[in-house]
Amino acid sequence: MDQEFPLKIETIFRNVKYPRLEVMPGIVRIILPLNLNYDEEFARKLVKKHKDWILKKHSLLEEALKVSEKLPIEKRSIEDFKKEVLMLVEKYSKELGVSPRKVFFRRMKSRWGSCSGARNITVNSLARFLPKDLVEYIVYHELCHLVERKHNERFWALVSRKFPDFGEKEFLLLAYRLKLDREVGRLYG
Repeated sequence: MDQEFPLKIETIFRNVKYPRLEVMPGIVRIILPLNLNYDEEFARKLVKKHKDWILKKHSLLEEALKVSEKLPIEKRSIEDFKKEVLMLVEKYSKELGVSPRKVFFRRMKSRWGSCSGARNITVNSLARFLPKDLVEYIVYHELCHLVERKHNERFWALVSRKFPDFGEKEFLLLAYRLKLDREVGRLYG
């Protein structure tokens, strides 16, 4: 594509409405809607338009990969993890004045947690391998979505009241994601 572009570019068609970019170590993946008339020129323009963002994101990933090598993995059972999360949900729900409908646990591919429009909180079961402070952050982050749905200025102001170092926590969650993606077979094997 571009002689100066340092990453491998891969194009994939999925059942999505709009084109999107995924940046991973060494690669940028262009995700396109199934019904899009694709040509190489479209991909080239998309990458060129977002080149600075792609390279910044890739640099962050490379830094997180280095950090991930030194991160400790916690050893807690899924039962202990669920109890811990439910206690945190109760504590932070009171603090924020919110009430989630239900709390679910499941393995998630790309997120540590989610908050649905039905007020359900889902926590990634792989978070049981994270240190307690990051588990607390995930729970608080998701409960903040019951106050403000979007990741906007109001949302981050709310998060920063409890976790003024949320940027560092987000970076560590990225590093742990990279680490667990590499080691999850060993952890479950």
